[in-house]
Amino acid sequence: MRVAFVVSRKVGKAVVRNRVRRRLRESLRAMLRETPASTPAGASGPVGLGPERRWPRSFDALVIVRPSAAEADYHELREALRRALDQASAAGKRPSAKPSPSPKGRPPAPAGAGSTAGSA
Repeated sequence: MRVAFVVSRKVGKAVVRNRVRRRLRESLRAMLRETPASTPAGASGPVGLGPERRWPRSFDALVIVRPSAAEADYHELREALRRALDQASAAGKRPSAKPSPSPKGRPPAPAGAGSTAGSA
């Protein structure tokens, strides 16, 4: 599992950004340490990482930190990170329904755009 944290200057000065980054890294480490021991042979259940073993072992995530994280304490950051990783891992398990590409790689035109019929 790889997780990257993007903490922009909008979060605060370097000291604040680094504090938020350190808290997030430590909360991720703590959650990974909480991964239950391996299940007995033949037992069914999730086999991933994390407190509830929901996160897949091969999983990459990019966490974009918002300015409100500067005022959050460790426990609030940890809970927000857990929710974000749960959402991201659940989204990765669903089959993606990509829209069919439009001709020549252009996005489809909005309704009524480009039509010259009837305009005077």
